[in-house]
Amino acid sequence: PGPPTDAECKEHLFLPDCFADKAIEAGMMLKFEKGHFLRRYLEALGYWVGGSIIRPTEKRIAALLAIERPVVVGELDPPSALTDRLNRHDGPVVRAGSDALRWTGDGHGTWHLQANNRRWADLPVPGIGGVCAQQNAAVAIAALGLIGAGVQEEALRQGLSHARIVGRFQTIGSAPAVIVDTAHNPQAAEMLARSLVQRIGAGALHGVLSMLADKDVSATVEAFLQRVEPVGPVHWYFADSTGPRGLRAEQLRARSGQHGACYAGVPEALDAARMAAGAAGRVVCFGSFLTVEAALRHIHD
Repeated sequence: PGPPTDAECKEHLFLPDCFADKAIEAGMMLKFEKGHFLRRYLEALGYWVGGSIIRPTEKRIAALLAIERPVVVGELDPPSALTDRLNRHDGPVVRAGSDALRWTGDGHGTWHLQANNRRWADLPVPGIGGVCAQQNAAVAIAALGLIGAGVQEEALRQGLSHARIVGRFQTIGSAPAVIVDTAHNPQAAEMLARSLVQRIGAGALHGVLSMLADKDVSATVEAFLQRVEPVGPVHWYFADSTGPRGLRAEQLRARSGQHGACYAGVPEALDAARMAAGAAGRVVCFGSFLTVEAALRHIHD
């Protein structure tokens, strides 16, 4: 029927969230690249969908802000179009990096937050690891404050400490340290690399990679190496991925432009990487949700 009007956008604002909630309750795993109907629905509501990336269009942003509700902006350097629209927003706007939302900490120990005229001191390290963990936590706390959730400080501290996302910068082994991540595009690979540098510092890294055929392997590997190679070499282990969208390890290696051994699956590649790394080494395994699932099952078994 064509793009929705601004009024329809506001009326159906939370339908995607409701859909996701019901799907999660039913035990479904949402995969946007497989759900073409969901993609069309999101585009009709004013979202741009590209691969695994979903962004609101300018029209969607305008519809969101037209509601005059409080807005928390977690991006330190938002796009100019969003900044211009925020400057015209009639409701409260809390921007990361402003006096209304600031945080300090090195990502390793306790950190401090100033949000909505309240100071939180010595907050625990967020259980969800990664270089953006504190930034994401700060935005969530600021949003809770704006809606008047009235969360007790002890509950908030426990929530920060115990929060987890399976497969997102998750440590699944020690001696050697083994970290898995679902990163499968350049943006996620860069964030993974930054998180690794922050967590483990300089030194050699053993990388297990298994990706699907429709992903941009070259750009993903390049984004990862730009952050990691300055602090140490990466030794690669390429693994077959399964299913109709699977990619053979030899093809993966060719697309990556890197050197390394090829294996029939993630378990074999992971075993080889762990053995080569030794007890004091570091191993990272990434490339898709299927890659992480295979690694988790193998370590568990």
